[in-house]
Amino acid sequence: MSLGWLEAADNYTRAALPRPAEILPHTLLHIGRTPATASPLPILGRGRGISPAGDAEPLRGSAGSAGSAGASPAYTTTHLSLPSPGISALHCTLWGVRFDAQSEPQCYVRDDASRNGTRLNGAPLPRGLPCLLSAGDILQLPAPGCASIQGRHPDVTGDISDITPDATVTAPRWFRLRFRGVEGAQTAAHNLEGAPSAATPPVAAPAPWQITPRLIGSGTFGQVLVCTRGNSPTRYAVKVVTRRAGHPHADAEREARILASLTHPNIVAVHCVHVCGPQLLLFQDLVCGGDLFAYLARGDRLAPLPEYEALVVVYQVLCALRYMHARGVVHRDLKLDNVLLAAPEPCARVVLADFGIARELASPRQRMHTVVGTPEYCAPEVGFGRVRGGRGNLHSQYTQLSRLATVEQVSRYGYSRKCDLWSLGVLTHIVLTGVSPFYGDGVQEGMVQRAAKGKLEMHGSAWEGVSSDARGFVAALLEVSEEQRCDAQGAMRLRWVRRHRGVLRRVYSKIVGGGGDM
Repeated sequence: MSLGWLEAADNYTRAALPRPAEILPHTLLHIGRTPATASPLPILGRGRGISPAGDAEPLRGSAGSAGSAGASPAYTTTHLSLPSPGISALHCTLWGVRFDAQSEPQCYVRDDASRNGTRLNGAPLPRGLPCLLSAGDILQLPAPGCASIQGRHPDVTGDISDITPDATVTAPRWFRLRFRGVEGAQTAAHNLEGAPSAATPPVAAPAPWQITPRLIGSGTFGQVLVCTRGNSPTRYAVKVVTRRAGHPHADAEREARILASLTHPNIVAVHCVHVCGPQLLLFQDLVCGGDLFAYLARGDRLAPLPEYEALVVVYQVLCALRYMHARGVVHRDLKLDNVLLAAPEPCARVVLADFGIARELASPRQRMHTVVGTPEYCAPEVGFGRVRGGRGNLHSQYTQLSRLATVEQVSRYGYSRKCDLWSLGVLTHIVLTGVSPFYGDGVQEGMVQRAAKGKLEMHGSAWEGVSSDARGFVAALLEVSEEQRCDAQGAMRLRWVRRHRGVLRRVYSKIVGGGGDM
């Protein structure tokens, strides 16, 4: 199903674009003069995995190799060619993201360092920064004869044949493409039946913020909406948590406090926290590439990533965990759904989100005792399924163990920040193979029992082409004994990361635009 269309906005453009171009799920739409072949990161050898710095062999399982782990990147690409010498080979890229059936598709455009620029509604697009599209937006790309005049105002453009030293340019020429969104898209103001929603966006927001009715996603906590800040063209996201009478929603307030204390390129940034009546508003960066689950999803299955891409994703998450844990913050709900991508493409920046059940620890020795998280990703010591002589389903077991009460249970069953490393091990297993390590038949009770035993099978077809270093990394993180499981700093020293550390630092610097790692 289409997430949006680009169509000709005038007769001149219609000659070059006779039919609308679709923006499809799991597809990047490249606009340029010819199909692009260059890798977005020159350090990464396309079809070879990571090109080592001379001290490590190339990773197996990269694009083009055999085996399920050598599958192509999760998003495919299509190319829209426009006949103009003013358009670069890879001029700009469009994609769409939809988190669920209740949310409105979000479509983005990004200028990919083109020579002559891209315009949105007459204003130049900032290079390399995605811009959210709205229905009716006009995208302008240079048509034949369109060129910038040196020495004049940067907005003055016109036909190159008219340029003389004192010419007044009056005939600019552009390809003008109109964005058309999906009709009847869901907004925060209405539910699927068209009736007013019970959780409409708040009327009042602190200046200079303005909240739109565009819904990114929703859950038991409330909604996430698109918002703006003053006259800036940048779009942000606001998490709206509705606080009901008698429920102080300490989790939401703790999440706001924790995120405000963290500054890291791989952790979602919070710019403002505001209480509006019964609603708590968290104004955050809008991360434009969707989550890692949607990036991998193909119908009823998950597609594994090439090993080089999986390593770049895992390394970024590990950088975030090392930073958080050094500051006493534990996420406790690390999973595919809570890892966001800046763009749905290989080696994009990833961002940890949803700190709703995160916890601050006063000291490295402090332990946690509440059974929380997602059972599929939870370490055995967290406590899911730990019932002796109990009856009923896992939900009733969870209720019985919502808090470990006695001193004996606390000393024996509490858990540390290493629970996040187990979750990262599950996540790494999934991105390398497309399957969860202990999922089995999908029954949660059996899942936590298999996780408690920690028996890993790494010899099936899903592991074909995956390096022994990657398998060792997963096994080290999915160590049942918390004492023997490595922490975030120790995971950085595991062979899979250590052998490619020099290349990873250079790739990371290029991704986040800063230092080698944090």
